[in-house]
Amino acid sequence: MQMGLKKLKEILAILNKHPMPAFQIASRMTWDIEAENWDHFPVAQRWFATGEAIAHLRYLEEEEEKVIRENKDGLIFYSLNMQMGTDSAQSPFLGQKKRPVIKLTS
Repeated sequence: MQMGLKKLKEILAILNKHPMPAFQIASRMTWDIEAENWDHFPVAQRWFATGEAIAHLRYLEEEEEKVIRENKDGLIFYSLNMQMGTDSAQSPFLGQKKRPVIKLTS
């Protein structure tokens, strides 16, 4: 399985529990680093992991429309878009790039 697709599915499973900020999502994801747990990750690695989680979340929000981003008192929370469903087997685009819409003007 592609690493990106695996991460996308993992994020959807994590968000199935309840809305949370990207840092919390990243702390629950699987990472290929030798550390006992998230608290033992080097600080820089936590930043990189959170950045990667945000990139995946933005893809799920903008391309797949499976995730909603909400600002709650200055903190960004991500949750599942229940209107779109979350079963990745139903989405033929999960893990694939959607074709951009090109508007021509004269």
